[in-house]
Amino acid sequence: MPTAQNLKSSFASKIYLYLGELVYVAFDGTIKTFAVVAGSVGAGLESNVIVILGIVVALVAYYVGDILEQLIHG
Repeated sequence: MPTAQNLKSSFASKIYLYLGELVYVAFDGTIKTFAVVAGSVGAGLESNVIVILGIVVALVAYYVGDILEQLIHG
C-alpha cells in the first residue's frame, strides 16, 4: 500500500518533470497573445475584434502545442 510520503514524492517528481514545459508554454502564449493584441490596437481595430483575436490566438496556441506534443511523444 502506498504511503503518504511516496504519494507526495511521486506528485512532486511529476511536477518537476513538467515545470519547464509549463513555464515555456505560459510565457510563449502570453507573448503571442500580447503581440496580436498590440498589433490589433495599432491597426485601429474595434475592441470586440481585439478581444476575439486574443482569445483565438490563445486557444490556437494551446491546441497546436497539444497536437505537436502528441505527434512527438506518440
